[in-house]
Formats: sequence, structure tokens, C-alpha cells
Amino acid sequence: MRANQVRKIRRNRIQLLVQQMHKQSNPETAWMQFIRRYSIGNHIHGFYQLFWPTMRQRMRFLWALALLFAFLMLLYMSFLLGHRYEKKPLQTVVATADYPIRKIAFPVVVVCNKNRLNWSRLSEIIQRYNISNDQQPLLENVLSAYDALSFGHFDVFTPLKDQPLQVLNHLNFTKIVTEMAWRCDELLTDCTWLAATRDCCELFRPRRLTFGACLAFNEVEKRANAEFGRDTGLTIRLVLNEVHHAPENMRTKGFVGLLGHQFKV
Repeated sequence: MRANQVRKIRRNRIQLLVQQMHKQSNPETAWMQFIRRYSIGNHIHGFYQLFWPTMRQRMRFLWALALLFAFLMLLYMSFLLGHRYEKKPLQTVVATADYPIRKIAFPVVVVCNKNRLNWSRLSEIIQRYNISNDQQPLLENVLSAYDALSFGHFDVFTPLKDQPLQVLNHLNFTKIVTEMAWRCDELLTDCTWLAATRDCCELFRPRRLTFGACLAFNEVEKRANAEFGRDTGLTIRLVLNEVHHAPENMRTKGFVGLLGHQFKV
């Protein structure tokens, strides 16, 4: 029994020495082994070739150059697409060069106020819909949240999560916000079209978009403009009327302008 144990210990020592000699003869470090295992299972096309055991040094060098070139092209194309996105060039296609320019419709111009509601009409709404003194603060909170609403910023309604909104179920908020929306004469002034002074409310029509109640020019009429040069197109002056904004809405004030041929509701 003792002789068998001695032989087993000697055999284990010999195997340990062989393993140590093999590790000394193989200069590959632990991190190189990790890279080799990663390269075999990764999804980067051709990357595993760099660490393939049977790959020759010359082919390994060529693969490295090919991957480096592909990576540089990826960076260049990403930079080019990012630059185009930031610049946002306006491109169009001319179907025929013989089509008269006097028949081409002037672009549609849409103007929206970032503050959706005219707060000066709140007192009229309270009287018209018989809002009690207890309901008034809650109504103002709801309208203030809607006034600050914009796409991607729906968190403005978070403070209303635990509020007793059911007491306002009898109100038609669509009708209320429509009545409190900005009117043409409250936002626009000094309008000119084709170098002639025009009534802004004759040029612009109400338009409902995701930005709220907006004002649109030339969406229905399809007016054309064959003239060119300064003051030959559309000129307007926007009035902010900050004094009539919701006092609880502290978001950035201003306008949203859209230019195109048609817009979806």
C-alpha cells in the first residue's frame, strides 16, 4: 500500500514538472489566451484571423491592414453622416426643367408657439365652465402641464399622478385648450406677401399639429411666387407676448417654425 502511494506521488510530481516546462516554453500570456478565445467567438468579420494559431505572420499582417482600413472607413462614414445630419441640407428633385416657375407652389410655412396656451383667457374659461374655487388650482396645474408639453417630455404630467383628477371629468379639455390657443392676431404682425402688406389672419389658417394649435400659410391655397430677391416672398414678425404665458411653465420660450409642402396632424 505504501509503495503505491509513493509511486502515485512521484507520477504527480512528474506531470507537474511537465506542465511547468510546457508553460515556460509557451510565451503566450493569460491576456493573449483571453484575446484568442474572444476572437474565435466574436462577430467582427475577419478579426479571428489575427489570432488563428495556424495563420502565417505575413497573412496575419495583411489581415491587420485590412481590418484597420475597414475601421478607418467606418469612422469616416460615421463622421460624414453625422455632419450631414447636423447640417440638414434641403434637397429636392426637379422633374422637368421646362415647367414654369410661376406654377410651382410656394412652400408651406407653419408657426407654433412653444407655450401652447394664452393664459389671459383662463378667467373666461373659469367663468364659462363654472369652475369652483376648490377645482381652480387643479385645473391650473393640468393646463400648465399641457402648456409645457413637447414630444419626448411627457414627464410634465408626473406631478399630477396623485391628484384627484376625477373631479374634472365633466370638462372637455380639448375644447378648453382650443379656446385658450393663440390666435393669429396675438402671434403675428407686419405680414407682407409679394412685397405688399397683407392681413396676417388672411394669410395664415389655424392648424393642429403635435406641437399644439399652430398657424399655417399656403397649405390650402398653394400660392405661387415667380419673383425673386429680397422682400418678394413672405415676411412676418412674431410676437412672443410673454406676459400672457402660464406662470408655472418655466421651460424655454419661443417658437417652432416648419417649412415644407404638407404636414401630418
